[in-house]
This record gives sequence, structure tokens and C-alpha cells, in this order.
Amino acid sequence: SATVGGAKHLPQNREVSMVLGGDGTLMLYKYQYPDQRVVKDKDGVKMGVAGTMNLVNSKNVSTQPISSWDWSPDKEGLAVCGSFDQTVRVVCVTRLNTL
Repeated sequence: SATVGGAKHLPQNREVSMVLGGDGTLMLYKYQYPDQRVVKDKDGVKMGVAGTMNLVNSKNVSTQPISSWDWSPDKEGLAVCGSFDQTVRVVCVTRLNTL
């Protein structure tokens, strides 16, 4: 188990999210919609069905927790993050259009 410092979805694609790890790891996830969005329970009442989050890639970028993340609203894949090691990093996530 690990600590999660936060999660931010990509502004250009809400199915893609970056999860900030407490161990300095960045984890890129993609949401997969379920086959059926609604099912009926035994009483015939409709219930929503949650999808799954699939890990696309991960990378350890710091020895300290990642405390902040912000995607660029203008340039897909460009982001900035900060960590407890007092470092600000500019990050470029490539090939997001192939997900």
C-alpha cells in the first residue's frame, strides 16, 4: 500500500489522470468505461456501474512525496509538479493521443 498525494485529470481528456505518489512516483492512469453503465438489482432498481482505472505508466521522479501537480490547459501533456524536496519540475507526458 502507498500514500496518494492527489490526482488530477488531463483537461483535454477526462479519462486520463495523473496520480501523485507519496514515495515520489507519478502514475498515469486511464479510465475504462464498463460494458454496461447501468444494471438492475434484484428488486429491479437501476444502479450505476463504476468503470476501472488502468495503469498506463509510472515513474519515480523524487525521493520525497509529490505534493502538487498542474496540467497545462493549452498544451496537452505539459505539466508542472512540486515535491517535498523543494523542487519544481516541468514534465512533458508524450503519446497521450494514442491512449
